[in-house]
Amino acid sequence: MIFGGIDPGKKGALVLLTIPKPTIVSFDKKSYINCLKTYSIVDIIIGLELVHSMPKQGVKSMFSFGENFGWIQGVLDALGLKYKFIRSQEWKKHFGLIGSGKKQSCIKALELEPTFQCKGKRGGLQDGICDAYLIARYLKDKYEKEHNRN
Repeated sequence: MIFGGIDPGKKGALVLLTIPKPTIVSFDKKSYINCLKTYSIVDIIIGLELVHSMPKQGVKSMFSFGENFGWIQGVLDALGLKYKFIRSQEWKKHFGLIGSGKKQSCIKALELEPTFQCKGKRGGLQDGICDAYLIARYLKDKYEKEHNRN
C-alpha cells in the first residue's frame, strides 16, 4: 500500500511514500493527474488536508484555496482512488506540532526522513511539501496502528 498526502494550497504538493524515497509533485494540475493515474485503488490511499476559511485571509485567496481543494477531490474521485479527509489539527497533534509554525513542519519532516527534499531552488523550506509529507506519514501511522491491533 502506498500512502500519500496532499496539501491543497497554492504552494501545496502531493507526496507519495514510495520506495526508495518519497515521490514529490509540486502543485500543478497536469503533473498531479499524470502521477496519480499510474495507481489503482488497491495500490494507494491519499490523505487530503481538509481546508476551511481562516480569519484575516482575503476572499480571493480563500476562493482559490477552495477551488484547488475541489479540483483535487474531483480528480481523486474521477480516478477512483481512495482518500480520506484529514484536518490539520489531527496530523499536527500526532507529530506534536499544534501551535507551531511552518518551519517546525519542515524540521519534523527532515527528522523523520533525513534525505527528504523539502527545499526549493533557492534553498528555502517548502512548507507545502513538508505538510503533504507529514499528512502521508500520519495516514500511514494511523493505518498501521489500526491494522496491527487485530
